[in-house]
Amino acid sequence: MPIKAVDQASMLSISQWRHLARVLPWLLLAVGLSATWLVAGIALRAAQEAQAESFAYQTREILLRIEQRLAAYRQVLYGARGMFAASVDVNRDEFHAYVASLRLEKDYPGIQGVGFALLVPASGKAAHIEGIRKTGYPDYTLRPEGEREIYSSIIFLEPFADRNLRAFGYDMYSEAVRRKAMQRSRDLNAAAMSGKVRLVQEDGERVQAGFLMYVPVYHNGHPHATQPERRANLLGWAYSPFRMDDLMFGILGERRRDLELEIFDGEDLSPETLMHDSGDNLGTAQGVGGLYHSSQKLDIFGHRWTVVLRSLQPFEASLDTRLARSIQAAGVLTSVLLALLVWQLANSRVQFALALEMARELRISEERWKFALQGAGEGVWDWNIQTGEAMYSRRWKEMLGYAEHEIGNNSEEWARRVHPEDMPRVMTELQTHLDGQKVSAAVEFRMLCKDGSWRWTLGRGMVVRRDAAGQPLRLVGTNSDISERKARDEALKRSNAELEQFNYAIAHDMRQPLRMISSYLQLLEMSLADSLDAEQSECLNFAIDGAKRLDQMLVGLLAFARVGRNGEVAPSSSRAALEEALHFVQSAVAEAHASISVEGDWPRIAVQHDETLRLLQNLISNAVKFRIPERTPEVRITGTTIDTEWRLVVADNGVGILPEQLGRLFQVFQRLQSRAHYEGTGIGLALCRKIAESHGGRIWAESAGEGLGSCFYVILPLAVDAAPAGGDIVDGSGYAHFRLESSR
Repeated sequence: MPIKAVDQASMLSISQWRHLARVLPWLLLAVGLSATWLVAGIALRAAQEAQAESFAYQTREILLRIEQRLAAYRQVLYGARGMFAASVDVNRDEFHAYVASLRLEKDYPGIQGVGFALLVPASGKAAHIEGIRKTGYPDYTLRPEGEREIYSSIIFLEPFADRNLRAFGYDMYSEAVRRKAMQRSRDLNAAAMSGKVRLVQEDGERVQAGFLMYVPVYHNGHPHATQPERRANLLGWAYSPFRMDDLMFGILGERRRDLELEIFDGEDLSPETLMHDSGDNLGTAQGVGGLYHSSQKLDIFGHRWTVVLRSLQPFEASLDTRLARSIQAAGVLTSVLLALLVWQLANSRVQFALALEMARELRISEERWKFALQGAGEGVWDWNIQTGEAMYSRRWKEMLGYAEHEIGNNSEEWARRVHPEDMPRVMTELQTHLDGQKVSAAVEFRMLCKDGSWRWTLGRGMVVRRDAAGQPLRLVGTNSDISERKARDEALKRSNAELEQFNYAIAHDMRQPLRMISSYLQLLEMSLADSLDAEQSECLNFAIDGAKRLDQMLVGLLAFARVGRNGEVAPSSSRAALEEALHFVQSAVAEAHASISVEGDWPRIAVQHDETLRLLQNLISNAVKFRIPERTPEVRITGTTIDTEWRLVVADNGVGILPEQLGRLFQVFQRLQSRAHYEGTGIGLALCRKIAESHGGRIWAESAGEGLGSCFYVILPLAVDAAPAGGDIVDGSGYAHFRLESSR
C-alpha cells in the first residue's frame, strides 16, 4: 500500500511538470516581451524628454544672447550721452572720433551706426538749417518738408558713409512709430526702443525690417529730475538704427539648420509684424512642422517682441534611440533564452521524476564505487590514512603511461611522482581538508609520467570516514588529466599578450599618417580660404575636427594599452599622487569656479605611481567637467583605510547618471553625455577601470539620477608600511580650497 501511494504521487508530479513544460515557457515569454516593450518605451520617453530639454535650453540661450547684446548697444548710447554731458559743444569731429574708438564692426556686429538727433523747435528751424549749411553742407535741409511744432534732425551718424548718408537731416520725430519711442525715452530718462519701421537707409535692395534705440540727451547743467524739466531741457537723442536680419546675424551667427527663429513686433503674429524669419515661412507663425515649438515674450527697454522658435528636421533627427533599441534587442533575446531555459528545466524535471523511481531501487554499498561512479572517466584512488595503503584504478595508471602491475598499492607511489615545486601547495590544500576546514580538497599539480614528461592533473579528494574523535581514516578521490586545458590557457595568455601588443602598435603607428592627414587638411584650408564657400569650409572644418578627435582617441587607446606596462608596483604616497593630480587639473578647476574639499586617510599604497596619478586626474577632472552650468561645482574627495585596502571616493553635484546606465559607464567608447555639451573620447573611465583592476582593485559608481550628482569608488591595496597622512594643500586659483584632514 505505501508503494502504491508513492507511485501515484510520482505520476501526479510527472503530469504536473508536463503541463508546466507546455504552458510556463510561453507565459514567461509573454511577460518578458511585455516588460521589454515597457522598459524600452520608458527609455524612449527619457530620450524625448532630454531632447525637449535641449530645445528649451537653446531657446533660453537665444533669448539671453539677444537681451545681452541689446543691453551692450544701450551702453554704447549711454557713452555717447556721456560725451555730450562732458562737453559744452560736441562737434562732428569729436563725435566721429568717439564712434571710431568703439570699433562697431568688430565689437558690435549688427549695429548700423551711432548717431545724434537734435531737437529743433519751429522757431529755430531756419537758423538751424543755415547753421548746418555753413559747416560745409550747402544742400542740407530738414526732411520731410512741412510745418510742425517740433522738429528733430539727424546731424551726426557714424559711420557717415554709404547708406547712412540718406539719414542726414531726417526728422525722426515726424514719424509716429519713431516719435512714440523718442517721447518715452525723453519722459522716462531711459533707453527706449521703437516698433518695426523701414529705415531711411534702405535703398530698395534686400530691404529688411528695422527698429531704433534712443537715449535722451539733456542740456548741460540743466535739471531733468522731473518730466516737465526733461521736456523743457531736452537737447536731443543719441540713437542707433538696426536692420533686423543683420542684427540677428551679428548676435547668433550663421543661419541655424536645426531651429527656425521668428521675431514679431508686439504680440500680433502676422506678416505685417514680422521683423525676422530665419526660415521661409513668411511670418505665418502657424507652427507648421516642428516637433518642438516655443513662443516667448521679450520685453526690452519698454517694447515687447514675440520670439517664436520651432525645431527643424535635423534637430528632431538627433533623437538618441540607441538605448531603447538596445533594450528591445536585449529584452527579446533574454525573454527567448529564459523561455527556452524554463522549457528545458521543466522537461528535465519530467525526466528526473521518471528516473527517480529507478534510482530508489539502487544502493551503493561502498563509498569507493560511489565516488568512482561520480568520477567516471577519471583516475580513481583510495587512501587508507592509518595504514598508508592506497588503491589506484587502471585509468589512474594509464594517464601516467603505466600498466596495471607497474604501480604498487601504497601512498608513496603518488607522492614520489608529484612535482617538487607543486608538493608544498598540494599538501597545504590536503591538510586544510583533513583538518575539517574545507568540505573537499581540489588542487592542480604536475605528475611524472613513465616517459619522463610531466602531465598537469586536477586532483580532488574527500574524507569518507572519520573516527569518533573526528580524525580522518579514509580519503577517496579522482585525478583528471588537464594538460590540454593548461596548454590552451597558456596559448590564450600568449594570444592575449600578442593581441594587446598588436593593438598598441596599431594605435601608435596610425598616429603618424593621421597627423599628416590633419596637417595637409589645414594647409588645404589656408591655401583655399579665399575660394571656399561657407558649406565647403564647414565640410573641411568637419574633416579637420574629425582627424583631431581620432588622434585623441588613439592617444587614449595608447594609454589604455600601456596600463600595466609603466613600471613595477611599489609603495607610493597617495597624498603625493593627489597633490600632483590637483595641480594638473588646477586650470580646469579655476575656470569652472569649482569648490574641492579633501579629507580622510592618505596612506602609502601598493601601486604604480603614474597610473594612479592618471586615475585620480581622470576622476577629478570628470567631476569638474560634467557640471550643471547654473550650479557651482562641488567636489568632495575622501580617503578611507579598510583593513588591508584603501578606498577612494570622489563625489560631485554634477549632471548625475541614470541608474540603468551605470553598467555602461566603464566600457571603452561608451559616452552617456552628448559630445555637443561635453568634450571627451569615451576612454577615460575605461582606463580608470583597467588601472584599478591591474592593481588588484576595483572601481564602481553610484548616482541617484540625472541632476543629482555622482559618486565614484575605487579600492586599491595598501602598502605593507601604509600609514595615513594629512595636511593642507593650497590651490592658488582663487576659486577652490583644498584641505587634507586626518580622520584618525
